[in-house]
This record gives sequence, structure tokens and C-alpha cells, in this order.
Amino acid sequence: ARLAELRAHPVRKSWWGGAPGKAGAPALAAWDQDPINKLVIQRGMVVDPLDRQLVRTFERTLSLGILPMLQFTTAFTYFIHRERRESLGVPPYSLHAIFAHGKEAARKQFIFREEQLWHDPPSYYEGRFLEFETSWPPRLKQEGGFELIAVQLRQFEVAVKLASLLDRTLVLPRLRCGERTMAYPCYAWYHRAMAYFGLNFAKVPMPEVCPLYYWFSAQQAEQKGLKFREPNFLTNPRVPQHISASVATARVCHPRAATHSAGSCGGAG
Repeated sequence: ARLAELRAHPVRKSWWGGAPGKAGAPALAAWDQDPINKLVIQRGMVVDPLDRQLVRTFERTLSLGILPMLQFTTAFTYFIHRERRESLGVPPYSLHAIFAHGKEAARKQFIFREEQLWHDPPSYYEGRFLEFETSWPPRLKQEGGFELIAVQLRQFEVAVKLASLLDRTLVLPRLRCGERTMAYPCYAWYHRAMAYFGLNFAKVPMPEVCPLYYWFSAQQAEQKGLKFREPNFLTNPRVPQHISASVATARVCHPRAATHSAGSCGGAG
């Protein structure tokens, strides 16, 4: 089945007024949606007579269509709608690192790194690393809510200190969010569609794992000197074999638990 189509016709110079910087050229919009509003929507659109799934604009000189969001994804639709996309067997075609949570380059790079789509130099994959897993009471997993995030963030704070003391680069955890939309530390209205538009979990299931950019600021971490890597770093095929194969596991628990559960705490090669 055809996904979408874009037919470009000769576009006259009058719609934008000339080359930027020249006399008579309009100033560039401060936000990327403004040109769409002023130059497309407000000028009017009509159904394309050659294909009723498209519309004509710019005095009927350009045909436009809508791309399916599950395949032509933003950072939001890629991560949050992952389960819906996979249930339909629809592979993503592209990923756009939108600036809804910030415009800095470090945040955008880590959106791609989280899915192993960013190619770093070989030196990025060398070093000594510390990876840890979060835990939480079963009650919080069932209830969801912000407390589920807060419990894991407190564990993350301990891991940051431990990585610093051991002089290791911290491999970031995957935080569990739960199904409730308020479990996400994000307050953009379109990220809580179920609360506003009456959607249900069956139609738009929420992921159990928070996207990294929802809770972690790569730019601030870099400014504070924290050495870190994306959650799936050690499974990246670009990591050298001598790094991925050299792993030791340590379990940390409360001293009282250690006395009652022999073998549950300590290290394993």
C-alpha cells in the first residue's frame, strides 16, 4: 500500500519574496511552524484533482500529503508509540530529533545514540564502565505515578557517586515509567493524549520504559563533568570485544538482607 506522496510543481519566487538577506525578502520565522501556518494553511488548500489524498497549495502549484507518523517518526512518536508500531508490524522509516524537550545538540545526539543510530569515533567505545539496574516496590509498578520515577532517580544519584569514586563511565539506566501518563516527568500537553482526548491503553499503549530525554539532560551532565553513555551502550556492535566480554557483576543490598539471604549479595565473575 502506498504510504504517502509528495509531488512538487514549479514554485514561483513570489511565495517567499526572494533570497534571504536581499531587499524585499521577509525575515525568517523564529519557530519552524510559523512558515507552515502563514504560507500554507492561511493561504488556503484545495483537494488535488489528480489524487484526492493530496491537497494543492501555493495557488495550486504544489501538492502536499501527510506522512504516517508511525513510520516517519519524531522522538515522541518513535519512543512513546513503539509498542503500537510493533503490534502493527510497521517498521520506522525515519527518526527526527525534535526540540520539544530542548534544542541543544547533546540532547539530539543522545536520542540517536539511544537507538544506536549515531556513529561516534572509536575512542567513544573505549574505557572502563559501570552499568546498573534500578529496582522498585511492586506496589509502585502497579500504581504508576511520579513516585515510581523518584525512587529510581534516587538510585541513579547513588550510581553517579559510585561511578565517580571508581573513575568509571556510567552507562545510564532505563527507567521504568508505568502505564499512567503522569508517570512521565514531562508536562507537554500532547504527551498526555490519553487524558485530553479519551484514548485508551488498548489503542495507544504507553511504554514501560521512559525515553532517556524525558528525564536526563545530557548537556547539564556534560557541563558538570559526568562521564556517561547511553543505556544500550554495551550491546552496541561498535563496542570492542575486549570491552563487552570483560564483565563482572556485583549485587548490592541492605546489610540485614545479606545476613538472611546468603549468596544474594556480593559479586560474580
